Amino acid sequence: MSKLQELEEELKRKKEEYTELTEHLKNKEKEILEILYKKFEADPDYIKVECGNCDGEGHYRAKDKTLRVCENCDKKGWIWVKRWKE
Repeated sequence: MSKLQELEEELKRKKEEYTELTEHLKNKEKEILEILYKKFEADPDYIKVECGNCDGEGHYRAKDKTLRVCENCDKKGWIWVKRWKE
């Protein structure tokens, strides 16, 4: 096997490893968010409210008239907020 082939194989392995790690991190992030949502549901100081960015739709029209997924609520149409205390 030539040096070039060895490097190409190593690059291929590293890209596969990167893809696996990225997928693993996405799964961990999802797990963390699920736990956070459960925590917020159990905490009386937090309430769900309609997303103000997309008016509860989960998407909005940008200035260039394209339909965009709401980054604020991640397509859910609602967000968690902490109750105001005086």
